[in-house]
Amino acid sequence: MDYINENLKVWVNKFIDWDMYNEFKKTMNTIESLYLDKTIFPEKHNLLRVFKETLPENIKVVMIGMDPYPGSFNGKPSACGRSFATENGYVNPSLKNIIKELKDDIGNVDDPFDYSLSKWVEQGVFLYNTSLSLEEGMTGSHIYLWKDFTENLISNLSREYPDIVWILLGNNAKHFSEFIQSNYIVTAAHPSPLAKGMFFGSRIFSKTNNFLDEKSKIKW
Repeated sequence: MDYINENLKVWVNKFIDWDMYNEFKKTMNTIESLYLDKTIFPEKHNLLRVFKETLPENIKVVMIGMDPYPGSFNGKPSACGRSFATENGYVNPSLKNIIKELKDDIGNVDDPFDYSLSKWVEQGVFLYNTSLSLEEGMTGSHIYLWKDFTENLISNLSREYPDIVWILLGNNAKHFSEFIQSNYIVTAAHPSPLAKGMFFGSRIFSKTNNFLDEKSKIKW
């Protein structure tokens, strides 16, 4: 992995401690081979972005979606290595709905809004998809490749850091609730328009902050 950094090394050591390193390597070898002859999103340098930019001990909240955005805009993929975020200028409908719910729930949305969600990440929000990759235009195409890794990651992370708050968005994310060893779980429908508005009124942001102490609350 020529794109490893110091934070990712910390995670790899965790994977070793958690007895899931071989699983990680197997998954990575499969995904890296797919990059050779298929169009895979996100771009390879962003595949493990969530691990490269946040240390496990700094995580306050894990927000879990399904898999990366499958499309592109102006020649760049919408998927950027963070669940629900984007950096190519196109605001996916799921992100639009997240912003709408945030405004209805908290009432103080930044203008202009940072669609990369960097401010959330800097505060310890881990933006994770149950599948970290997919083939262009094929939602769910890599779910099976990441399933075992994700189950073990969630189980180990929640066990070692029991104060993390987990936000599970959509049925796919909710499936992994059985692996969370914590009582701090917030669930809601997926923000996609396909959920027919069931996401709205979920108040996931205020519910999450209610689990956190005053110093740890996220400034959404």
